[in-house]
Parts: sequence; structure tokens; C-alpha cells
Amino acid sequence: MRYRSRFLTEDQTQDLISDLESGLSNKEAEARYGISSISYVKSKIGLIVNRQIKVDWSELHSLYVEQKKTAKEIAFLFGCSQCAVLKHLKSQGIPRRKKGPRKGTSV
Repeated sequence: MRYRSRFLTEDQTQDLISDLESGLSNKEAEARYGISSISYVKSKIGLIVNRQIKVDWSELHSLYVEQKKTAKEIAFLFGCSQCAVLKHLKSQGIPRRKKGPRKGTSV
């Protein structure tokens, strides 16, 4: 049986799926579609709610320390949240950089 939202029409549900798959954040989706808990709707329509990532230390170290990528950029590469990347940095003992523009980039 296919999930049918009490709050969204079939067309809105398809639009929501399309928006989420193209990168719309949960918070933006909640505001756009007037839903208070997007995670519940995502689980019912079969979209991934929380994705566990497995990254080895050398790959994360290379991306963050050597290539100077931001946590946000790394999160985009792995299809996870920025918080998940920061959590992995901490668990693997990789110190975070200070906020602000990266050296060698023009502002």
C-alpha cells in the first residue's frame, strides 16, 4: 500500500520527493510544504531519513586537512549532514579548523 499523506496531495507528494532528491533541506521542505515533521513523511514515502556513513580516517583526513574542504563540502560528497561529518572528525581525532575564509582563497 502506497503512503498517502493527510497533508499533501499526490502532486505535492511527488513535488516534495523531487525537491528532496534535488537537495532541498528538511527545514526548507517543512517551510515550503507546511509540514512540522518531514522525517515522518520521508520515512513513509520511502526516502532515507538518516544515512549512516562509513569513512576511513585517511580519506576524511585527506579531504579535510590536505585538500582543505569544508565540512559542508564533505557532507555534500557523502550525501550526509554537516553534523555527521563534524561528528566523524571528532571521533577520529581530527582537529577542526577555525571559522572564516580559508587561506589561499580570495574573498
